[in-house]
Amino acid sequence: MADAKTETNSSVEALRSDFDQLRQDFAQLSQHLRGAGSEAAETARQRVENTAKRAGDVARENWQQGCSALDAEIRERPLTVLGIAFAAGVVIGRLFGR
Repeated sequence: MADAKTETNSSVEALRSDFDQLRQDFAQLSQHLRGAGSEAAETARQRVENTAKRAGDVARENWQQGCSALDAEIRERPLTVLGIAFAAGVVIGRLFGR
């Protein structure tokens, strides 16, 4: 029991140390960005914006593919899908009905 407590305490201390180091790193990064000027900040902003746009495009494409696959599955097996939807409704009704 004491070993587990000691191990937990050492893990907590290690996490605190890691968070302190992370806090220092963010402070240094913030100072560096302030010192680098608006041009570097604008470049970084553009990179983040482009990355977010690409991620959004990929997510949208995956969503559309998933919807198409679901539509095809519903058309192939309508009774199975209806049964699954009914069972899910019963389960949800039981959970929230109480």
